Amino acid sequence: MTGSYKWAVTAMFLLAGVHSLLSFTVYPGFGREFFWFLGTGLALCYLGAINLINLAHPRGIAAKTAVAANLLCLVFALVLAVRFRHIPAALAALDSAFLMYCSARTVR
Repeated sequence: MTGSYKWAVTAMFLLAGVHSLLSFTVYPGFGREFFWFLGTGLALCYLGAINLINLAHPRGIAAKTAVAANLLCLVFALVLAVRFRHIPAALAALDSAFLMYCSARTVR
């Protein structure tokens, strides 16, 4: 399980990096939309970091925080994917669901 959890965390970091870098090409100016897009990429990066901490120390508050963060991301990404038919949100929802499964198995 640890190996697949590492892959899911790596996928989240890659998704966050691509999302953050695409903010410079999708929104060339530094307007409101640019910062919302960039902020979402940074939030995905923080989610990856929380899960990386949980991977290193899978007990106590780290595990509970990872489960809560993954649940929030999963719900938000599902709403975006269903409501707006947004493919990157569907990818984030898929990765969040797997992160949720992996992090829930570490809670004791």
